[in-house]
Order: sequence, then C-alpha cells, then structure tokens
Amino acid sequence: MTQLGSPPIRRRLDRPYLWRSLQWQRAPHLVATMGPRAMVYLDWSLIFSAATVALVMVLAFVMILAPLGRMPAILPPLSRLSVAAYFTLLGLGYLLIEIAVLQRVILFTGQPVLAASIVFAIFLIGSGIGSVHGARSEDTPCGAADVCRGPESGSSLPRRRCG
Repeated sequence: MTQLGSPPIRRRLDRPYLWRSLQWQRAPHLVATMGPRAMVYLDWSLIFSAATVALVMVLAFVMILAPLGRMPAILPPLSRLSVAAYFTLLGLGYLLIEIAVLQRVILFTGQPVLAASIVFAIFLIGSGIGSVHGARSEDTPCGAADVCRGPESGSSLPRRRCG
C-alpha cells in the first residue's frame, strides 16, 4: 500500500533493482549540464564491487600464492602448481560445504544473520579443534592421519613411514 501523494513503485522483471536511480548511459548528458558535480549522482556500486574483487584477487595472490615460490624443493611427483591447486580446491570444497550448512541453518533459525554467526563460529571452532588434533597425531608413530595419506588413497600428500 502506498502513502497518499507518493507514486506507486513499479516492479518489473527487467528492472529488479529499485535503488539504481541513474544509469551510466546518462553520464554524458549530466556532465554537459552539471559539470563535474554530475558524477555524484551516478551509481558507483558496480565499479566499487569490481574494484573490491580485483583488490582481493591481488592480495590473495600476494599473501597465498607468492609464498609458494619460497617453499623448499618438493618431492618429484609433486610440483608447486599441484600444491597450489590442492589447497585451492580444498578451500573451495570447504566453502561449498559451509554454504550448504548455512542454507540449512537459515531455514532452521529463520534469521540469516543469526544463522551466519552460528555457522561461522561452529566451523571456526571445529577447524581449530581439528588443527589441534592433527598436531597431536603427528607425535604418534602411526596416527589416524596416516590412513588417509599415500599414493594408494589418491592423495598427493607423502605417506609417513609407520613403525
């Protein structure tokens, strides 16, 4: 229901974003009539989104992939590219599982912000517990982590000798 005196908002499938009030096709006309002040009225959200994605990709390269060049020599069946691909796919798999769990928790709670905080907290705590457990299993001569590693399991991680 609209208030008196305000025009109804027309929603169409080809224009679902109501907050985009001014488009870039009108920029030359605005600059011609208003001068440099016209740039304030343009929608900058797409440009800022693209700049943010580009900045994150550069930072990811510098902080994640660049240290691979400083790694010591890797055993012959492996290469730096395979190690980078392994951890990239591991991270993407983690994100996909996290998104699937997040969707289910949103359905359960009905509040997306609460669901996100629950899922992120549980995944962070679970990852921390897994890291602590993994560090402790390295001290044992033959831990549970050794069962999953090696060429017969299809893993690229080297198998540790037990016993």
